[in-house]
Amino acid sequence: MNGPSMQQQNWNRRIKYDSIYEQADGMRAFYEEIQYKRGLAMIDYVQAVRQLEKFKKVKEFKDSLKRSALGFEATQELDGIEQCLKVAQKVA
Repeated sequence: MNGPSMQQQNWNRRIKYDSIYEQADGMRAFYEEIQYKRGLAMIDYVQAVRQLEKFKKVKEFKDSLKRSALGFEATQELDGIEQCLKVAQKVA
């Protein structure tokens, strides 16, 4: 046999798979963090609209809407940013 032994090939395969699993775990944490930030941005958006429509509190509305927009920006959620802009234009 000129190439690596079957045992060596299996060992190399295991190392490769371990590396893939480690990378996947790292990516999982990254995407979980993005979903968490996106969820907070959605909550801030709902709170902003509620502050304005129910309580007529413009300052609280602006603060919540700003937090929401920044959260959507951090997660690159363009639809969320666009929705924040639409609501902000109604108040302006």
